Amino acid sequence: MKTKLPLLACIAVLSTLPLWAADGDGKRNPIEQRLREIDLSLTLRQYERVKMEVFETRLKMDLLDTEEELTEPARRKRRELLTARQEILLHRAAELRAVARDFAEDMPVAKVK
Repeated sequence: MKTKLPLLACIAVLSTLPLWAADGDGKRNPIEQRLREIDLSLTLRQYERVKMEVFETRLKMDLLDTEEELTEPARRKRRELLTARQEILLHRAAELRAVARDFAEDMPVAKVK
């Protein structure tokens, strides 16, 4: 009987280890999780806004030739400025995309019910 008691205690402890591990995953710091969700949400909104600015800049470049009141040097200067703007926006979009992917990798996968 004395040898069976420690054996039973070990089996009981080992059988409950998966339950403890599951509780640890499910009880991730809720504040930290919520902050990550907010950061991801803000990053996605910023990405959306930057991509829309890229679209609007390209549209302005396409419509530049339809502006009759601009002289050719002014039109060239405006195209250069719009091109520089587009490059900055595309660079920023790539940065935001990378940040969003990093946040998404750190977030736990939601369970489908």
